[in-house]
Amino acid sequence: MGSQEEAELTVINTATGQVVDVIPLSSSNTQGVAVSPDGSRVYAANIGDDTISVIRTSDNTVVDTVTAGLNPQSLLVTPDGQFLYVANAADGTVYVYRTSDNALLDIINVGIVASALAITPDGSLVYVASGFDDIVSVIRISDNTVIDTIGVVDQPASVSITPDGNFVYVVNNFSDEVAVIRTSDNQILTTVPVGENPFSFGSFFITAGPAPVISEVPTLSEWGLIALSVIFAIAGLIAVRRKATSPL
Repeated sequence: MGSQEEAELTVINTATGQVVDVIPLSSSNTQGVAVSPDGSRVYAANIGDDTISVIRTSDNTVVDTVTAGLNPQSLLVTPDGQFLYVANAADGTVYVYRTSDNALLDIINVGIVASALAITPDGSLVYVASGFDDIVSVIRISDNTVIDTIGVVDQPASVSITPDGNFVYVVNNFSDEVAVIRTSDNQILTTVPVGENPFSFGSFFITAGPAPVISEVPTLSEWGLIALSVIFAIAGLIAVRRKATSPL
């Protein structure tokens, strides 16, 4: 991200893998980045000076810098491109901006820490992980109200939603597991053990191609039938050979 004096945002041509630009930012430390659905704007969370840099992608110019809460860490743009949501780690708030003029519209309290957030594909709900509280807050976008609070295990650090919007996966940093939440009723369905101190930035789901065709592996009972069939086949072959070689 750059030196301690000034953070930088590097622009890479994905077709060639080449660096095409380096954009200086106002902060000494920048973490989260979000892109508008139409690709015209990039938003960078400057945790070092509590601001958000607004970058115009047509010429990679910082066109605005807006004040955020304490230590903005994670941010996203709604699917319709109208609003920017920013999770502020040090004061447990989510700031809501209107993207047309970058005006601050709302401040939502979600706990002691707001470490990460994710939005449902239909743009109706935002899920916010609050690390010190061990909760995930559910924000209804239509009125920016917290409509549910889900208790998770230990230090939720990252959150992501499946492309179909049916499940939320929450990475619990201290308990080394991922909690799976059903969005229809916000119930935790299961927890999955993973590696030590897991963490992620942004969405950790991708849309893959068709699933590979996997041949079924026989069950133990099926293996038994296969082995029995082989034994009978060998026995039958031996019997035929003995009959063929026996004297008349």
